[in-house]
Amino acid sequence: MRGQTSIPSALIPPDETQLWHRLWTGDRDALSELYDRHARVLHRYGRRIIHDDQTIWDAIHDVFVDVWKYRQTLTVETDGRYYLFRALRNRLLRQVAQATRWTGQEPEPAEDFSAETDEALRRALAELMPRHAKARE
Repeated sequence: MRGQTSIPSALIPPDETQLWHRLWTGDRDALSELYDRHARVLHRYGRRIIHDDQTIWDAIHDVFVDVWKYRQTLTVETDGRYYLFRALRNRLLRQVAQATRWTGQEPEPAEDFSAETDEALRRALAELMPRHAKARE
């Protein structure tokens, strides 16, 4: 959560802040509680980006592994839910870009994929393609 704007603590539910603080101090049960609290909502969010449930669950698990691994660098005052959604989105978009690079085909977007997200993904992919071409030269 480095470099992100802190959300006023009054807007974050107290028990959420306590869970993130416990996580920061190394409490594995706090990680489990955060996972139980947010995994299904994260999955629904992931379905807006891609259709592959297994890939979404793998990405969610990877996000929580990273949360545990980098917990000491996380800012407790920041709303952790924002971090989780952003981390999942970034991980899924990287996987889509990587799949596109290997297959040369763009995957079909999810039905409820917003036009704004679709356009942002297309711009990101367009930026990546020239860089990869230059690297191969």
